[in-house]
Amino acid sequence: MSAVDKRTNIRGPAKLDASSRRTRARLRDPALDGLIILVRLVFIVIFTYFLILLTNERLPDYESYLFLYNSSYELGGRYTGFAFLLEFLQYIGVSYEAFRFIVFSLGIILCVILLRFNPSRSENEKIYSSYFSKSSLFLLALMFVFVLEFYLVRLRAGISILFLCLGYITLLNGHKFRVRNWLASAYVLICFFVSAFVHTQTFMVLFAFLFPPLLWKKRFLLRNFSGASAYFIICVVMWIVLYWKGVSGSTSFRGEHLISELNPVRFFSISFFPILIWIPVWLWYRKKVRRVDRADYFPYLYALNYVACAIAIVLFYFSGAGADDGEAIVRVVTLSSVGAAICISGWGTNIKNAMAVYLISSNSLFFLNTLYF
Repeated sequence: MSAVDKRTNIRGPAKLDASSRRTRARLRDPALDGLIILVRLVFIVIFTYFLILLTNERLPDYESYLFLYNSSYELGGRYTGFAFLLEFLQYIGVSYEAFRFIVFSLGIILCVILLRFNPSRSENEKIYSSYFSKSSLFLLALMFVFVLEFYLVRLRAGISILFLCLGYITLLNGHKFRVRNWLASAYVLICFFVSAFVHTQTFMVLFAFLFPPLLWKKRFLLRNFSGASAYFIICVVMWIVLYWKGVSGSTSFRGEHLISELNPVRFFSISFFPILIWIPVWLWYRKKVRRVDRADYFPYLYALNYVACAIAIVLFYFSGAGADDGEAIVRVVTLSSVGAAICISGWGTNIKNAMAVYLISSNSLFFLNTLYF
């Protein structure tokens, strides 16, 4: 229990009294506040400069989305939700450029939400020092690469990510919402429905990445690692089913032009390397077991879930089932950046988040390499 909690006899997320709030306010360093603001401004200037250099017309899929926007009927039954969105925007007179600007703005809003995200804990409401530690890496990765990939290139996936994250963060911050439970539940369900409606494949992959850690967190006991084996086995089976049923042969309905082999370097970066990186994460939790709050299980469970995903990729790759589905495998794995962003935003850049830092960094570098080189 923190010093503030001891003085006020407050446990869990109970409301801090006026004295405690004043004490916490005194702990804030004005110099650190100024440094954080300066770092934000520098990254925003860099981000804006690169966007000015990179005009929309030079972006991948710009012409493809322009064609879809002008003839949404061509989307047919595959992307019904996205087609409905495009038809609505056309009906109210929104131009294609305005549509892209709206999606880009939504990406910025999501980044701001993630940067301000602080998960529910049973003790202190916020560890202020961790905010700066996540800002330096996070702003560059999110405000440039994350927005560039999902809100200037992969627009369908970006819109789906936005709504899923809005609902998901609401679940992680459940006790902070001063509304009736049924209203919060309805909001979450609406967000998930819109996410799945706009792009079902993105929603399903994000569900596989994000929901096992959330659903298993209350059942998992880190003290004796009870439930870890069952959780891991369930995740492995889930990913094997997803790859063999959802990814294998996906080019038959996604388009023959997307047939591609998985680059060996990319294969090792998304499979064997994460498994090796998970070892220090596991050792950290074993060492810090008695000082880890239940809310802090999430990064560990997310890392373990990705290890299960990596094992499924290895089995899928060497079985030959996904010989022509390299592009589809990469699209699945890049969505791990969303969960990694949530982990870094809520728990900082430290050893227990080594997996998250690696995933978002690796995915960003590979995307930039594909885009510019």
